Amino acid sequence: MKSDLRTSRKMKLNETVIYSVVVAVTLMCMNLRFGVYLSNSKLYQQAATTPNDFESSASIVFGEWKIPDQCPKPMLESALASKQQAPIPKVSNPRFDSFVVAMIATGKASDTKNVERSIQSLRRRGQYDGRIVVITERDGRYSSLEEADDQITVVRVDNSTLHFELKEKMPFKRLKSQVIDLMDTRKELDSYTHVIYIDIDIVIGDRIDDFFGYVEQRIKRAVEMYGDSRSFMMMFEEQGGGIEKAKHRKKLIWHSGVSVFHRQHSRRCLDIWREVIDLNRFKRDQTCLYYMYYSNPEMRQQCDIVRMDDKAYFYIPTQETMEQARSAVFVHNTNTGRAKRIHKKTQYDYYRCAMMLDDGVVLDDLTKLERKKKVMQKEEKAGLVWDGLELKEKQSEDAGDSNEKEDDKEELDEENSFTEIDAEGISVE
Repeated sequence: MKSDLRTSRKMKLNETVIYSVVVAVTLMCMNLRFGVYLSNSKLYQQAATTPNDFESSASIVFGEWKIPDQCPKPMLESALASKQQAPIPKVSNPRFDSFVVAMIATGKASDTKNVERSIQSLRRRGQYDGRIVVITERDGRYSSLEEADDQITVVRVDNSTLHFELKEKMPFKRLKSQVIDLMDTRKELDSYTHVIYIDIDIVIGDRIDDFFGYVEQRIKRAVEMYGDSRSFMMMFEEQGGGIEKAKHRKKLIWHSGVSVFHRQHSRRCLDIWREVIDLNRFKRDQTCLYYMYYSNPEMRQQCDIVRMDDKAYFYIPTQETMEQARSAVFVHNTNTGRAKRIHKKTQYDYYRCAMMLDDGVVLDDLTKLERKKKVMQKEEKAGLVWDGLELKEKQSEDAGDSNEKEDDKEELDEENSFTEIDAEGISVE
């Protein structure tokens, strides 16, 4: 009986050891294969830096991802699962040669590393090796990206063409309605018919080829339904609060942070959207969408907005879901809202561990990120203050005075000691 028990324990121990070895070898192979893929890919070759601080951004975008230290377990597991898929560039599919990802970086937004972060996520977690278009009014800001990667095209907009008479950020928001027109100005973009527009604060958290296949099917159905009689574009439903959602709870509100335009079938929709923006009645591009879709029957008759499946592809994070390392193809941690509410350290861990992003495209922006006013007031009331990425207890004024007095005393003692040494030196002479 005892002999059988010992034999059983030995078998279980052997199974455990074998399992551990298999897991270790698997992880080593995953790292090796992933590293070989990256080292052989032009997209991940380390680019040379240039004298301009902004132009050197290519050097922090294209490089091999190394597993960071001290990653929360759920976030590291998410990255390792993605790495297992990474050695095969699955998006290199002739079916998707007509797809392009476009983004707009203007004004203060181009002072951040959001474009670099978004591109790095497209290349890594998104496993996308296709064309990327960056639209900006900043001369030379993203030129090193274009030089380092022949699949990146920077389209510069002349400041004189921007409509600065429009309210608040609308001169820049208006460019969303001009994406196809701006692509028309570059001959190398003529072959791209499917345009995936994303805001620059969006991170790609999963393979994007599945989404391309979904878009292809949705466009095919829309063309069958409308033919050439009606223009259309595609968007997700708004998931956050939003002004429009608060006012019109029973109606579908569109989230324009991710939009799909077809070069042939979306032009009239974009023209109508721009016409509403040019009325200069609204401060938000979403409000303009609401107006053209619900308040103007003539416009709606000419343009339809096709709803995309947000549950499958789109995700707006919270503190809790970030800690759980939840992901989707499009992760929109909005700079104006969510990012200012979620703990900075949580965001840092999520980006570097779960999303496989480097400090160079994450750390600086997070450190400078301002909190929402109400959140900041609560933190101040609780006696908390931000120190880099950490939220710490604020020192009391008395403690500060005490520390200053102690520092003054140390400086005085130091001065006295130097005086004595000098005196001794003089006396010796």
